[in-house]
Amino acid sequence: MATLIVLLATFAFAILIILVFFRQQPINYRLCGRIALAGMFLFTGISHFLLDDGMVQMLPEFVPFRYFIIYVTGIIELFFAVGLLLPQYYRLTGILVIAFLTTSAEVPTLSETE
Repeated sequence: MATLIVLLATFAFAILIILVFFRQQPINYRLCGRIALAGMFLFTGISHFLLDDGMVQMLPEFVPFRYFIIYVTGIIELFFAVGLLLPQYYRLTGILVIAFLTTSAEVPTLSETE
């Protein structure tokens, strides 16, 4: 739930900044969305390091190197946060985000089949 709050608050804040400081320009909702996603990935990436014990408990027991996986995915999410803000990389980053989120969503589902 905190991730959703960070996502929505960052999106609203980005729109507010554009309205206040760039009044002559129309609101670029795609840019605001990228800023919001970058904020969300920054939040979740940092959480992988600060809340690693709780994140490890989300992985099934049969998964080896659970702490290592948590740290690597945290680093990946931090790279996503940066990549979404760089104009020359945001399309590639978007594709990688989709691949990352669709493949990482399968791990908890696999553990529930027992």
